[in-house]
Amino acid sequence: MKKKLSLLLALCLLAVPLTACQSNDADTSQSDSDTTQSDTLVIATTSDVSSLDPSRMASGAETYASSCVYDTLTWLPLGAEEPLMRIAESYTVSEDGLSYTFTLRDDVLFHDGSALTVDDVLYSIELFRSSAALASYSYSIAGCEAPDDSTVVVTFSAPDPAFFENFNNCFILSKAAHEAAGGDFGTQPVGSGPYQVVSHNPGDRLVLSAFPDYYRGEASIKNCEIKVIPDTFTIATALETGEVDYSVAVSFDHIETLEQSGKVTCVVEDGTGVTFAWLNHTIAPYDDVLVRKAISYAIDKQMCNDVIYDGRATVLTTPLPSVAVEGPEGVEGYSYDPEKARELLAEAGYPNGEGLRPLTIQTYEAAADYAEVIQANLTEIGITSEIEIAEINAFISDAFAGNVDLFVLDVGLGSNPASWMSMFTTGGQMNFAHYSNTRVDELYAEAVANPDRDQRQELYSEIFRIVIDEDAAMIPILGGCSCHVFSNELEIGDALEACYSTALPYDLSFR
Repeated sequence: MKKKLSLLLALCLLAVPLTACQSNDADTSQSDSDTTQSDTLVIATTSDVSSLDPSRMASGAETYASSCVYDTLTWLPLGAEEPLMRIAESYTVSEDGLSYTFTLRDDVLFHDGSALTVDDVLYSIELFRSSAALASYSYSIAGCEAPDDSTVVVTFSAPDPAFFENFNNCFILSKAAHEAAGGDFGTQPVGSGPYQVVSHNPGDRLVLSAFPDYYRGEASIKNCEIKVIPDTFTIATALETGEVDYSVAVSFDHIETLEQSGKVTCVVEDGTGVTFAWLNHTIAPYDDVLVRKAISYAIDKQMCNDVIYDGRATVLTTPLPSVAVEGPEGVEGYSYDPEKARELLAEAGYPNGEGLRPLTIQTYEAAADYAEVIQANLTEIGITSEIEIAEINAFISDAFAGNVDLFVLDVGLGSNPASWMSMFTTGGQMNFAHYSNTRVDELYAEAVANPDRDQRQELYSEIFRIVIDEDAAMIPILGGCSCHVFSNELEIGDALEACYSTALPYDLSFR
């Protein structure tokens, strides 16, 4: 069985796939940590780190590495209501929710020794807004300005309950260095994060060292290597032999063996990703809700879970991860029921699938296992299908263009329902299924403008009852699930408490 990689998608491109973890602690120096046998942490990833320019990130590994090199104004831990302060020392929100005012710290230095200024923050926010890869995170920001040297005001066209979670992806970089390096900044990054770049060999490894002047205190682990190892079996072996200290790029097939080795600690956690099967609403017969409901009942989600995650993931009813805040209530969804699926097909005029043209299931290599299970499920109710594996960017382009029947992909947009609405609203940036319902659009506009969390949850619940129970707009299958494998030489502490997917070196230490 293949390792199922969770990919976080944004408009037209792969976007921020492995939003990292940040310590819940306030500014606390780690420089007084005990001496350990090793001062180099080796982290394995299957994805390359081609660029460290935050505006050009195209893989989860690049986002993870950027989380080491850069810092953000604030950080919202998973499930939290209030953000932690980082480069900003405080913030206020206007009564109408359309402007956020941040007061900056005065002790933040970049890796080249220059002081971080308000101009760097404005420049970085504008890059965040203009990046196509980050469009699903920055869409609500209308502008930003600096009334003085220590204040930044971010304005919005409408209130955005998911702003702070999305803002986790706005890395602050040096304006002067970015402008001077131009297209080479991705290999010559200048940030203010806990680690600075020592060497960068794309396709091989990124070598980092602790930044001694980091404003939150120098990292306990002084050196870090992010090593590219394309094969998950090789990663598992390297973890067992001690060549690698930490990875989330481990197949669930290998967990039992790793646990039995006694050399590592395996921690399985739900993440913020969701795997969907999407039906194109612009192509007959999938514009027929009866056909969509039939296929929804036909898919055996637990079989997907058993095949891909060894049964450890969460089977979903709604299009939100299990860790979602303000999660919807009262959504029935579709349990595996092939007999019900056949009844609905017959009601739609396709008894036992007769009269239906062969269906094409399109996906990318990382989700091929899902496609194989779905193909077997569809055969059971009389629907003939074929699987087409495409390169990820070509696959996404085809989905946006409406050239696909049924497609399987992972999406990870955080834990706030507002972040996911672009998949369901008319013309939404991630509305791959080309779904449209004016009532859903109206409820969404009402929800994001409502400051009351309980009332928003009621509105989101109504939205998802329409999207799933009434319209069968898409088929949520499983919530993302990651296995963190740590060397027993590492002290994990609370490194995973604020985790969206991957623990940061700054939050780890050697025993």
